[in-house]
Amino acid sequence: MVVDDLLTSFKKEYPQYERIFVETLPPGILAKQIKGGSITVGNLRITHKPDIYTASKRAINDMADYFSHTQTYCYNNICLMIPKGNPANIKTLNDLGNSNVRISMPNPQWEGIGEQIKASYKKAGVNNLSRRLWKIK
Repeated sequence: MVVDDLLTSFKKEYPQYERIFVETLPPGILAKQIKGGSITVGNLRITHKPDIYTASKRAINDMADYFSHTQTYCYNNICLMIPKGNPANIKTLNDLGNSNVRISMPNPQWEGIGEQIKASYKKAGVNNLSRRLWKIK
């Protein structure tokens, strides 16, 4: 995660900010907190409105009424990460549907990138890959 480096750089450039609270939760959970007006951690309830919220373009557009300014600051490329030596012999997206392959993916309900991944599976299309990966596995 980039958070430690980001905060170190921010504090160096803006030393007047002594207290900074950062959450590294999926954007969908953060959006729920923003819409609800607070975050609760144990018995601590925080009602401070965030200064910055980062999420997918879709998520930001869905919450446009909550922001005075939005700005695109990066784009994501999706890639597959497989163990060294490729023991499951993954060559295409369709290989992810094989019964011997375990997968780990973000929940599209909370992380916008999940929708892009889902679309990639659907586009690959062979043998209902999206359904097999999102519903069955």
